[in-house]
Amino acid sequence: MLRGIELMQKHHGDEHPDLVIYLNNLADAYQTEFKFTEAEASYRKALTIGEKLFNGQHPFIGISRMGLGVLYGLQGSPEKAEAELERAAEILKTVWGEGHPDAGTVKYKQGDLFLGIGKMEQAEKAYAAALEIFLRTVGGQHPWVRDIRKKLSRVCFDLGKNKEAEEYLKRSREQS
Repeated sequence: MLRGIELMQKHHGDEHPDLVIYLNNLADAYQTEFKFTEAEASYRKALTIGEKLFNGQHPFIGISRMGLGVLYGLQGSPEKAEAELERAAEILKTVWGEGHPDAGTVKYKQGDLFLGIGKMEQAEKAYAAALEIFLRTVGGQHPWVRDIRKKLSRVCFDLGKNKEAEEYLKRSREQS
């Protein structure tokens, strides 16, 4: 992947739109390897290029911010994670609208963050929004739909909403 980035820069310079994609992919790879410093640097470089090229409003920028938000969550910085995920949500909503799968993905990631830090009401709201978007756009058989329903079940149980929790769990099992 690094070689691809080097070739891209050599042939197209440091400000080509595809470079933003390559850098995001590299950051994602670093993140899965727990190389958080390298991941953050790649996301930041992608953001710098993307914001310069696209004036701050482009799906690439929203995706970069989403990745950075997830990274901050993994690093134990929930405030930074929440801020980046919110910025990603705003950008993707502006660019694609509220009903796009990328908007659902951000809501899903926000739900994961809120669940992880014990903000159950916010987790419920984020997961419910993600579920609604995914049901409309990718359908009820998508693996994330089942996962969101399981997580909503857990959140609802924690909030004392046992009937809703049981329904989410039942629906997730029917999908399996």
